[in-house]
Formats: sequence, C-alpha cells, structure tokens
Amino acid sequence: MRKAFTLIELMLSIVILSILMLFLYKSYSSLNRSNQEYTKELQKIIKIQKIKNTLS
Repeated sequence: MRKAFTLIELMLSIVILSILMLFLYKSYSSLNRSNQEYTKELQKIIKIQKIKNTLS
C-alpha cells in the first residue's frame, strides 16, 4: 500500500499551481489597471458635474 507522493508528482503539482497562479496574477493585474482607469474617468465626471452645478 502506497502512502506517500513521489517527487515527480509533487513537482508536477507545483508546476500546475505555478501556471494557475500566473494566470490569476495576470487577471488581477488587468483588473487593477482597468479599475484605476475607471477611477480617473469617474473623477473627471464628478468634476464636470460640480462645474455644472455651480453654473446652474
């Protein structure tokens, strides 16, 4: 009866986990970048609304 993992099984699981983490990091980075862009655009809209409210 086998009770332990072999070295190859452990290395393979680490490689698979590393690849998964790489894709998750890229996705997170992209999401963070788009969030920053949306925040900038929102600040512009808020500024424009304040100017409109001041003029009216």
